[in-house]
Amino acid sequence: MEMNRHCVLVGGGHAHLEALRRLPSKMPGEVELLLISDLSHSTYSGMVPGCIAGHYRSAEAEINLPELCKRLNVQFHQSAVVSIEPSENVVTCADGREFPYSVLSLDIGAAPDISITPGAEAFAISLKPINKLIEKLHMVIPTIQDGSRISIVGGGAGGIEVALALQYRLNTVGKTKVELTIITESADILSNYDPAVRKRFRRILSGRKVRMITGERITSVTRTELRTISGAHYSFDWLLWATAAAPTPWVRATGIATDDKGFVSINEFLQSTSHPEIFATGDVATLNSSPYPTAGVFAVRQGPILARNLLAYLCEQSLTAYRPQSRYLSLISTGDKCAVASRGSWSAEGKWVWWLKDKIDRTWLNRYRP
Repeated sequence: MEMNRHCVLVGGGHAHLEALRRLPSKMPGEVELLLISDLSHSTYSGMVPGCIAGHYRSAEAEINLPELCKRLNVQFHQSAVVSIEPSENVVTCADGREFPYSVLSLDIGAAPDISITPGAEAFAISLKPINKLIEKLHMVIPTIQDGSRISIVGGGAGGIEVALALQYRLNTVGKTKVELTIITESADILSNYDPAVRKRFRRILSGRKVRMITGERITSVTRTELRTISGAHYSFDWLLWATAAAPTPWVRATGIATDDKGFVSINEFLQSTSHPEIFATGDVATLNSSPYPTAGVFAVRQGPILARNLLAYLCEQSLTAYRPQSRYLSLISTGDKCAVASRGSWSAEGKWVWWLKDKIDRTWLNRYRP
């Protein structure tokens, strides 16, 4: 049997946290398990709006990765991965360190590529990476003046949750006249959701005087203005960028198979379609047989399957197929301690939904804490 084999996990995403929880006690004795992450703390995306609104402290939404790894007897290396050489089975980090792998897993997420819109990178705050979003908003919020204009580009669940959370936080400190505008290229907000959910949020946003502009694609950004393809101009004092996620640029350069957008192409076993020793989960990957939306619930469900398949690959056993759920429970917070629940065509809202969301989020986080 080959000695000193290496199972390397890149990124502290939701699926990797569950894999870390399950793998150490089952790994063959000669296999070394390593987590590489550019961050020392993994932030749970579901609680970020609550942190912005002031319902949680930032630490309540974080998992200390070095501490988790130490407790599980897993090696941890803090650095960003900058390249993978599949022909040599080597991962290279930004600090120059190289790590060999027998099996590799990527769970590094994705973030909007704001560089494709001229001016956006200079003047907008991106919603991802989410840990940096919380840090930036904690610095920005005290400087926002009453009467300021805040624009959010992107009409998905993330942009809407952050907009309402930010409005709530500003209201609690007496800044009640801040103008919020959501601008989206789609024909409606929450384009991936059932019409009943969209109707609920149009009512909620209208009731809180949040302006909604749909069907407008931003072509350029200046320090104080958004310009659209229709020729319209929209002024702002603060700008948040919440458009669809884009793949990590260096992934395509590795030679690992990707889809036409640059996301890692995986089969039903969460395994690269070109390199069977490489697995990928969450937002960085596209499941060829059944693409799934960008939502944390999928990464969470992939965790147990990933752990099983990494172990099976190392032990030369058969792999288990991952089947993304066609209908899933979505919980979208509304700034205050209320939320909207939906599953398929069913939806509901109220304080009880927030209570349920809070309980689910805290229960999930506590799996990875002492």
